[in-house]
Amino acid sequence: MTKKVTISFEPEGRKVIVQSGVNLFDAARQAGIGIRSECGGKQSCGKCRVIIEDQASVSKIAAFEKKHLTPDEIARGYRLACGCTIDKGDFVVFIPSENRIGKSKIQVEGMERAIKLHPAITKIHLQISEPVLNDIRSDFERLLDLMHAKGFGKLEIEPALLEYLPKILRDANWDITITLWNNERIIAIEKGNSEGEKYGFAVDIGTSTIVGYLVDLNSGTIVSTQSQENPQVIYGEDIV
Repeated sequence: MTKKVTISFEPEGRKVIVQSGVNLFDAARQAGIGIRSECGGKQSCGKCRVIIEDQASVSKIAAFEKKHLTPDEIARGYRLACGCTIDKGDFVVFIPSENRIGKSKIQVEGMERAIKLHPAITKIHLQISEPVLNDIRSDFERLLDLMHAKGFGKLEIEPALLEYLPKILRDANWDITITLWNNERIIAIEKGNSEGEKYGFAVDIGTSTIVGYLVDLNSGTIVSTQSQENPQVIYGEDIV
């Protein structure tokens, strides 16, 4: 008969209640507590090391654990989280700093070199003429004719933008900025002149970290950077 067991994870100071018979690595993962592992808890890497003083509360040490732990570590209470089945009684698990997955300092800057900017998007400011009695072209025709006069060929437009075009033209007093994708498709329309506001977002997905960069596509300057440890490290350090 299974019963509920309270596990205290240190140094997080977090307590979770699980059913006996559950694997400790899975219990920690379900509770949102990160224990580093390269194999994702499949009992092959030996990285999910934890310290359990009350060994009577978990299953006996398995043969595969002895391959990864030294006799001295075993004597000090080291176990592999994936090798422990929760048995009985409440107990405390200490996760060594090298095996915790949490917020850490991540290097997001490195060597830079000059490159020629060639973004896939282009923003163009347009002042479109208003319709009059002797010029009854549609709004989209007016936009296309003006773009053709600037040297652009055939252009496509998102259907939702085409529906939105008459309203934004009049709200903007016929003063707009369009965004082109590869100089072939209109993907955005804004009021006024926003040519100077062109940004891109780049993501670096690494084995252990994810870094996002907001880049000014006019100057190539990195405007903002955000980073975090890759959450999938909990499941194994393999981005495949």
